[in-house]
Amino acid sequence: MEIIKKFWPLVLIAFFALFTLLNSIYHGIEENKSSYNFKITKIETTPTRSLIFYNGKKEVVLWNFTISKGHGIAIGDYLIKDRCAEILYIKRKKPDGKFMLVHSSRNNSYFANLICD
Repeated sequence: MEIIKKFWPLVLIAFFALFTLLNSIYHGIEENKSSYNFKITKIETTPTRSLIFYNGKKEVVLWNFTISKGHGIAIGDYLIKDRCAEILYIKRKKPDGKFMLVHSSRNNSYFANLICD
């Protein structure tokens, strides 16, 4: 019983770390299986300066791609990613109707890339 009392904080920390890792892997796999092609209607900035995008009222949090405030992304840009794609694109529609690339981001998840039907 003395050993359990001595190591319970380590057990809690290990459990929390394992839960965090499994949660990140799950969301990364789900995102990798999704495809995106929408006009950004709203952008929120997190405390870590990463961006949360909105497709209408639907919130899109990116787990596998790093996009932060300094990349020049604006409301009205288009977020485009194919299913199981390695690269996510953010494009802006020019007045002539053509698209220009604003930013691209490479998938940075190892586990999400392993599972894709």
